[in-house]
Amino acid sequence: YVRDWKQRHGAKAMGFMPVYVPREVIHAAGMLPVGIMGGGDAMEIIRGDAYFQSYICHLPRSTVELGLAGKLACLDGMLFPSICDVIRNLSGMWKIMFPDRYVRYLDFPQSWVGPGRDFYRAELQELQHDLQQLSGIEVTPERLNRSIVLYNENRRALAELYDLRAEEPHRVPTSELYLLLRAGNVLEVTEHTAMLRAYLDAARVADRPRRDNVRVIVSGL
Repeated sequence: YVRDWKQRHGAKAMGFMPVYVPREVIHAAGMLPVGIMGGGDAMEIIRGDAYFQSYICHLPRSTVELGLAGKLACLDGMLFPSICDVIRNLSGMWKIMFPDRYVRYLDFPQSWVGPGRDFYRAELQELQHDLQQLSGIEVTPERLNRSIVLYNENRRALAELYDLRAEEPHRVPTSELYLLLRAGNVLEVTEHTAMLRAYLDAARVADRPRRDNVRVIVSGL
């Protein structure tokens, strides 16, 4: 999908670990945001273990495996948010492994007020500048506001999906919910929103057996 989208639009794609990354800024720069969540449990990790200890979690090791296997070659860069120390290290490794691609580690403040807010604003401004240079498209206030609107529409559709699942869980099986969420990591936001709306319309009228899906709370000391 990413290769086809790039060819159709003559644009670039930016990979990212899907936690706290401002997709709106990527989108406003005319690029396709692509969420990377590792290689899944079906991937055998060989080269990834040469970069990380085997007890490190699957996500960074399999991401290295994907990169070295050429499966992420369609991406023009990668953003690594400050999820953990391992991902911080991965951003540095990525710069060494792929020196011809854009790589950035996104740091976040501990507090979103006062100095923390100013720090994060500066981080976003630097990212915006870099993406403009990479894509050749200026991130104007109009483009950024438009991207924010599109992603807010997507969030509203996701909220409706979770509301339907809470009210009538038999209509939204976990397996289908998972696939819908994963699709959002790759599809352009308007396509994903359309997919969510189409699924919601179909799910609300689907003739599926009702299940109680009793809620279970596990508590311990």
